[in-house]
Amino acid sequence: MEKYIFVKSSDTVNYYPENKPYDFRVHLDNALNLHGYWKIGVSEFFTLTSPKKTVIDKTTSKPVTTLNLKPLFVFSNICDFSSVNGREQPLLRIIQPDPSYGWNEKFYPIYYIPIKITDLTYLHLYLKDDNGLPATFIDSDVWATLHLIRYPF
Repeated sequence: MEKYIFVKSSDTVNYYPENKPYDFRVHLDNALNLHGYWKIGVSEFFTLTSPKKTVIDKTTSKPVTTLNLKPLFVFSNICDFSSVNGREQPLLRIIQPDPSYGWNEKFYPIYYIPIKITDLTYLHLYLKDDNGLPATFIDSDVWATLHLIRYPF
């Protein structure tokens, strides 16, 4: 048995008005009962945030393009803990940026993480940079496709 969940960071702002593109909750209209042994993986991740930013150099008053190629660490309330930088954290996926497309990826193979919640009413996804800080540079909506699969098949 398997399930797909398609989420967007601005989907349920009526439930969670404090949502940000880098830290958001998504309310599920129908609770998922995940009894047994389930795993979750990210099959797609997309944001319109560009790794390229143009700023004005204060000394020359000319535009300068900078490139932010920080990886994104995607965490979730649903997945079990993994060791990340020596600490146990609910890491779902690490996403490396592409200089042209940013953090837009279809994953194959999908890496699956055990699920620790059996009755799921909401998902919490939050993104951090490689220093463990909130990925505030993500400034537009985030879309993700999550694949849940029950073991044994």
